Amino acid sequence: MKKRLMALLMGVVLSLGFCQPVSASSSVPREKTKEYKVAFYFAIFMDMQMPVMDGIEATRRIRSSEREDRDVLIFAVTANTLTKDQQVCEEVGMNGYIPKPIKLKEIESAIREKMVVM
Repeated sequence: MKKRLMALLMGVVLSLGFCQPVSASSSVPREKTKEYKVAFYFAIFMDMQMPVMDGIEATRRIRSSEREDRDVLIFAVTANTLTKDQQVCEEVGMNGYIPKPIKLKEIESAIREKMVVM
């Protein structure tokens, strides 16, 4: 995810009163992610087109893991806005879909909608 986009997402999350999220790259070896401590992050903003592993596969791995925090909210962040793209995101267990170009209101709306459900 580009630095400007990540900064924007962090700013929105902070403005809603949450702690600063941590971003990890898909270039981190799978074995290494098992070493990460369970952190119970509020959400993951999943870039759908990462260089090593796409967002669909990353979400599948998170959801199928044995980690206690595998049910974390996952929002797809993508320029792909076709209905079928959104359906695939839902099928793998993503909780929301934020299209690019990103609009602050869409991010806030997606997060607040899931806060109500929680």
